[in-house]
Amino acid sequence: MRRTLVTLRDAPRAILVQGHAVPAALRLALLLVVFAASPLSASPSVGAKSELPMASVQSIFHVSKSENKNQVHYAVKVDAACKPVGTRPIYGYWRELERGPNVTSPLLDHEQRAYGVNEPRSIKQLATSAEILVSLRAFPERPLIVQVFRAAERCVARTVTQIKGQSALLLSIYIDIGFLFSINYAMLTGVRVQDGQRVQEKLHE
Repeated sequence: MRRTLVTLRDAPRAILVQGHAVPAALRLALLLVVFAASPLSASPSVGAKSELPMASVQSIFHVSKSENKNQVHYAVKVDAACKPVGTRPIYGYWRELERGPNVTSPLLDHEQRAYGVNEPRSIKQLATSAEILVSLRAFPERPLIVQVFRAAERCVARTVTQIKGQSALLLSIYIDIGFLFSINYAMLTGVRVQDGQRVQEKLHE
């Protein structure tokens, strides 16, 4: 049986599954569990290799979907020295592109289960950078190493994980939604640490 999905801010807050109301956030959490079919393990630090892409700390990677343009982006709170701030520096927020290019809003409490970030397993403060070992709430067994450092006079970040069994920088997760909010597939996109080449992993239920 294929799971069904209602995406937040795009459909009613709950749907009926086998006669029972299921909150939308829980349905999306079930979607993200799909990723656990191909476990990701923590990857070694890639340092500040200049040939690999660097992301703004305001958007280290994002989740998008076929249903509309709205996205969930993940950011890192940093200080003037590009060091992570607080015990939970990574957070998600909405970019509501359906409403405009610069419209953002925080995740609501009931959306945290689907899109939220777990408390970091560790935060390493290094001489010229920092490393945060973290995971998304929807698939805690898949660690992400978020590396934060200064480059070209600004704070930047890289998210290191495994894609298709290879150490890679995670750029995005795309969700293709089918009939009655069923899930056709999810696509992880990144670049290989080894050579900077694009790599994708297509996951099915």
